[in-house]
Amino acid sequence: MTCSVRPMTDFEISRARLEDVPELVRLLGASVPDCSPQTVWELPWMWHHYHVARSADGEIVGAASIQPAGRARAEVRGLTVAPSWRGRGVARALLGRLIERAERSGADLVCMTRSPELFLKFGFLETAPHWTDPRRRPCGPAEKPDSPRIAMSRHAETSS
Repeated sequence: MTCSVRPMTDFEISRARLEDVPELVRLLGASVPDCSPQTVWELPWMWHHYHVARSADGEIVGAASIQPAGRARAEVRGLTVAPSWRGRGVARALLGRLIERAERSGADLVCMTRSPELFLKFGFLETAPHWTDPRRRPCGPAEKPDSPRIAMSRHAETSS
């Protein structure tokens, strides 16, 4: 990994649990996630792909997932952090955990992002979005032509 994650003192990263679905729906529904967002309608079937950042009192303050996107490839989806928790390293910690998981399985990671600077720090490079489904509908009113998502990828063999 090309970017180190500072020690986590005020939040912890863990796998999502089934009982987290209502809080994930709230968090994802109240924000515009970076990377291809997960719709709240998909969460009951996709929650097990998520990692969450929990505050000391157990509140979910950030979430992100990696989901299969073809052979030996996984897509970062639904990366979001509660507004009051932004700037504390939550997104970096979540992305770091997803990269570790992808590296263990040997999968390349891909994403569509409006924040390429974060992904560049972790060894992602801009690429063509060849893995996306051209039938995927826009993600709603938050999808504006003036803030396009950039396709990025990180090969499994990339290391720090």
